[in-house]
Amino acid sequence: MSNKISYTFGGLLLGILLGSLLGLAESNYTKKSQRGQTVPLLTIMGAIGGGLIGAFYGHKIGLKHDIEEKTGISKEITDFQKDGRYWLGETYWTDTRERDKINRLETKRIGKGLIITTLNSVQIYVHSTESASKESISKCHNLAKQFVFDKVIETFNEITPKNLIELFKLK
Repeated sequence: MSNKISYTFGGLLLGILLGSLLGLAESNYTKKSQRGQTVPLLTIMGAIGGGLIGAFYGHKIGLKHDIEEKTGISKEITDFQKDGRYWLGETYWTDTRERDKINRLETKRIGKGLIITTLNSVQIYVHSTESASKESISKCHNLAKQFVFDKVIETFNEITPKNLIELFKLK
């Protein structure tokens, strides 16, 4: 909770600063004889508008960080290692919402050049590349990891750790 408030407050202050600077910069478009009346008005209007926008975006960022902490995404551990001839990528994170459930995301090559990503041993993503080099596995794994994390954050209120796999099953 304090995380959201601190991000909101930080966004508010940054927005006020940028909004007032924008208001001052806008005063360059007025005549010199009218600047005495318009500079305070433009600065105050810019500060209010910038503060509201900054608080809104600060709250959104704080909410995202709060969700990442509750789901354990902020403490994920990613490792790339060699499995025989080919590389594989693994990411672990612990969902603290329900009895510290450990989730495992794995990207590896199977069969004849098919690279897949599994979440808790359930296939969720099939990649188009056939190379299993460290660079391509890293790229595919990070793509799948970002996809999974975005889905978890997006559906935070609807999904529990028990039915996380249902969200990603291939249709």
